[in-house]
Amino acid sequence: MDYAGYAKKDIEIYLKNIRRHCKGMLGAAPRGVADHLHQIRVNARRLRNALSIYKDLFLPRQLKQWNKSIRRAVEVSSRARDLDVYIHFLNVYTPPLAPPFGRASPGLDEAIGRGGPFGGRLAARLASRAKREGGGKPRRIPERGVLVSFIAALKKGREKLQPRIIRALDDLNKRDTLADITRSLGRALAADRPPAFAASLAEGGLPSGGKKENNPRKIYKVARKKLLRRVRGLMVFEPFVYQPRHRRGQPRRIQELHQMRIAAKHLRYTLEGFSPIYGPRLPLFVERVVSFQRQLGDIHDYDVWTQHLARYARVKSRSRHEEAVLSKVKRHCLDLRQKTYRAFVRNWSRAREGKFFEDLMEYVYAH
Repeated sequence: MDYAGYAKKDIEIYLKNIRRHCKGMLGAAPRGVADHLHQIRVNARRLRNALSIYKDLFLPRQLKQWNKSIRRAVEVSSRARDLDVYIHFLNVYTPPLAPPFGRASPGLDEAIGRGGPFGGRLAARLASRAKREGGGKPRRIPERGVLVSFIAALKKGREKLQPRIIRALDDLNKRDTLADITRSLGRALAADRPPAFAASLAEGGLPSGGKKENNPRKIYKVARKKLLRRVRGLMVFEPFVYQPRHRRGQPRRIQELHQMRIAAKHLRYTLEGFSPIYGPRLPLFVERVVSFQRQLGDIHDYDVWTQHLARYARVKSRSRHEEAVLSKVKRHCLDLRQKTYRAFVRNWSRAREGKFFEDLMEYVYAH
């Protein structure tokens, strides 16, 4: 397959997925809305990555307009996704609660803290038993009240975002962004030369490298160039991987690890985009990069969540008890963050000792 044909096939996958999940959001249940929104966000980012790879097939003004429209939809959906993650975290969070009666039972705190119908029924059953055995009022679980209020505040913020998400997706359709990309891909495939080349000729000049670009081997040349750039972009952040112990439990290099996560994501998307033209070994490289991205993504979630907890406690908490509960959740986040960070360092160290990136580029350049 030639260069333009491969680009068209790659980009159309993301366009199709975005359209399908936009349509699915209309009649979906609340849980389904979150799933569709996540897929829209992921495919929109993959689309932007693909447009940057095959940018010589499009005019610069087209790319600027498309990226602006897509970026607007991604930004608002990212804020919604963060709130969805926070709500899920609190729903499964298990604070070290005192049992509502007598001695502690194994797994009791976990079952109560899990929430949902099961957790609610179990808590009610235990409270009733405590009342019968103790002959008085059941002991309260004060942490639950604070966390329920916090979840309610997060859900309220999430509901306010939904109209903005719909407007951003409507704007994507009204601007005809997705259809315009499809039409431009068709024109690039029909022509011997990309639109940017033809436009330069019409203006009386020649673009740099003014040769016929649409040939079967060009896709490998582009793949090598883009993958090398993505690998270098990730390796820039290696000095920030090995950090000294956090001072007073506070994480360091938050912004650098966040940027490293983005670089790992770009490398992953680029590898996956070029996977069809390489042999069966490339998915093995993709798996390792995916593990980097997920661990760095979890670290970033814990960092943002910790900051959000501190801000909420400072602005919304009305008593020392509420501050104490939120501080307990924050410490739990920091503990999880530290465990994930250590796992990431081990994963990265094994990859470097095994010459992962050197093997990846050797494999890419062998084709």
